[in-house]
Amino acid sequence: MKKGTLGVIIGHRGCFPGGLAEKGRQEVVETLRKEGIDILIAGNRETKYGAIENLGDAKKCANLFRQNREKIDGIL
Repeated sequence: MKKGTLGVIIGHRGCFPGGLAEKGRQEVVETLRKEGIDILIAGNRETKYGAIENLGDAKKCANLFRQNREKIDGIL
């Protein structure tokens, strides 16, 4: 049984070590996939650490979600 698709936003503040965002992102992705939930999330190539840190990153994430709006059941 498909449990749905979530758009996932991992936030990052530049004053904190980037490794925290990277590790947290990895844990969230693994947990959701293990639960059978499909995800849409900014990639490591699109944003630093695959996280949203500034307005430019937010616009990239918004565009990703906009392009896939028919698939997304919710946002985390």
